[in-house]
Amino acid sequence: WDRPTGITLLAQASFLLWVHSIYSIFKYYGTTNIPRVSSYVDLVSDMLGKTGKIRLRAARKISVVCGVAAQAIIFLWFFGVPWLRLFSSGAFIAFLGLAHFYLMEVDYKGSPKVRPFGMIPFLLAPALAAAAIAQVVAQ
Repeated sequence: WDRPTGITLLAQASFLLWVHSIYSIFKYYGTTNIPRVSSYVDLVSDMLGKTGKIRLRAARKISVVCGVAAQAIIFLWFFGVPWLRLFSSGAFIAFLGLAHFYLMEVDYKGSPKVRPFGMIPFLLAPALAAAAIAQVVAQ
């Protein structure tokens, strides 16, 4: 990987994710999109909920966790944390990002509520899986 280009891309990605996160926190924190942190203790009971609306609360919480995890890995990756070499292909980070996007955009019936063009990122999933497998095989 070309270090200067890679650092530039990581910096840009990190900046855009921070802007996205700050906006989302101010706009949606405490709503059904970004539940209060204190409600995360109910994650398992939400996952096992009897109605789709209760399970949707779990999906939103898992979405936030995936997004925070992806952003944290990118942030730490930028600073060269050595154990993050496991994620050097970026496939795992992209998977977390896709999971965040999907789980944030599904309705209580489990179907995504995006326009057809919004489904394009999911075409990346097979390529991400192949990259992740290639990364593991190469090590």
